[in-house]
Amino acid sequence: MWKIILLTLYLPHLNTVAYTLMLLAMFPEYQEKAFEEFCAFFPKSGDFDVSYSDIKNLVYLDLILNESMRLLTPVPMVARQTMRDEWNFYSKRSSDCNRHLSLASG
Repeated sequence: MWKIILLTLYLPHLNTVAYTLMLLAMFPEYQEKAFEEFCAFFPKSGDFDVSYSDIKNLVYLDLILNESMRLLTPVPMVARQTMRDEWNFYSKRSSDCNRHLSLASG
């Protein structure tokens, strides 16, 4: 059972990396821009540590990852099932305070 849990946690990350690398290979101009950003933040050679704040500074790489996940989602669908026929949705905005939606259960 634990192998299945680990696999389900691992595959979306693997798909995200694979899709991002595929899209970067398809669009070399974006790959070059990401590489230039990476080279600007990190030294050319030697041993260096990468911190979370360093990763947060890679804005273009973040944009590429977000666009990759938007175009090719790692988890394509989340199935949901309604248990009742009618639902009331309440919004935090005062203008939408009482909306009613009817859905068929099942």
